[in-house]
Amino acid sequence: MEEHRSAPMRRNRNLLSIPDRIGEIVGIFFMLLIAAFFVYHQTTSTGFMTARFGLTATLLFYGSFALSIVTSGARAILGRRDWARPFELASNVFTFVAAMWFLKVFPFDFAHLADPLPIAVRFILSWITNSIGYLIILFSAIVSIIVAIVNAVRIFLDWI
Repeated sequence: MEEHRSAPMRRNRNLLSIPDRIGEIVGIFFMLLIAAFFVYHQTTSTGFMTARFGLTATLLFYGSFALSIVTSGARAILGRRDWARPFELASNVFTFVAAMWFLKVFPFDFAHLADPLPIAVRFILSWITNSIGYLIILFSAIVSIIVAIVNAVRIFLDWI
């Protein structure tokens, strides 16, 4: 009897409620705001993105944002986590590759991260040094590959 009750519960976890779907849309809005913050850095040459931040870095950096937005959009539109997992897997793998490339090249100068903010609120980001930024990127690489593996297993289990 336990197995019979757990199967429908497992399927129900794949369904997104209306508040979950709205949350995905809100998440897209915040990802776009964060991306705009970095676009401002890049277009106004604040110094955060160094000379090493070329075409490859641009594609990897903003590609990670784009794939995350597509993943959230797929969940919001489809209303199911399982149907959006392939998008999430692609996003996780792409983010891992991008993070590994950024760790190797490190085209950032975190001393300038807070520069676009008003002086009164720069303290929010001004404490992030290059060393801390490196650790954040490393953490991102570790988390994204772990989540990619979990998603690959979930996709496999959904198929069987």
